Amino acid sequence: GIDMIRDMNAIQIVPIVADDALNVFAYDPDKTNPVILSYTLDMNTGTVTLLLDEPIDPETIVVQKLRIVSQTQPVAGLTLTGTPTTFTNDRRHGNEIIHFEIETSDLNELKRIPQLANNAVNSVLHLQNTFVDDMAVPSNAIRSANIVPTNYTPDVTSCALTAFAIDMDAFTLTLNFDETVK
Repeated sequence: GIDMIRDMNAIQIVPIVADDALNVFAYDPDKTNPVILSYTLDMNTGTVTLLLDEPIDPETIVVQKLRIVSQTQPVAGLTLTGTPTTFTNDRRHGNEIIHFEIETSDLNELKRIPQLANNAVNSVLHLQNTFVDDMAVPSNAIRSANIVPTNYTPDVTSCALTAFAIDMDAFTLTLNFDETVK
């Protein structure tokens, strides 16, 4: 309350009651765009974690504005198509953490494309400036950027056979796995 603010002689300030509220003398709106401080890609769990420098509005997240590209093979890339299956935002020390699972079809496609998302250099996150907005009114959109992962975890989980079919007339064996295989 009012006990928190004192003058230089430790004298408590004079309270202003609601009926005597003061008008704002000057207002300068927030014009700072949010910035991603770090990016983690875990291909083993299929998760992305982003650390931003300020709170964002989770309702404005558009995952389709994210593309994972390769620094070594510029034409190799995948724009994420799904919506996050999970989302958490965790405000710590004035920063915002966005954590979400990559949709299974996107994860399988990342594993299928050669020279993409198989190391940090080939897992650059390209984001468009309409990926997310901050909490300011009016809001500020994140700026376009290419971000190399601060942390990268490769896929080390073995795939599993989920089904198979034999066609004796066509002499074929069809194998189905729980993820993309090469």
